[in-house]
Amino acid sequence: SRLVGSVLGGVVRDLVAGLSDALTGYLAVFGIEAGLLLAATLLLSRIDVAAFRRQAQEPEFLEKVAIAAE
Repeated sequence: SRLVGSVLGGVVRDLVAGLSDALTGYLAVFGIEAGLLLAATLLLSRIDVAAFRRQAQEPEFLEKVAIAAE
């Protein structure tokens, strides 16, 4: 995944730098990364840890049936 990120970052930098200059290419890559970091932070704030723990501890109905059938 690091390799893919490096390659994609390099491609974006080269494309933007080809249209403008190298500084603009680097700014575009870091701007995209900052936007993705912001999106990840917003998604992370929406995670309900308590609900996840309840769901992880309590097996679903079909799981209970499968366990009982064994």
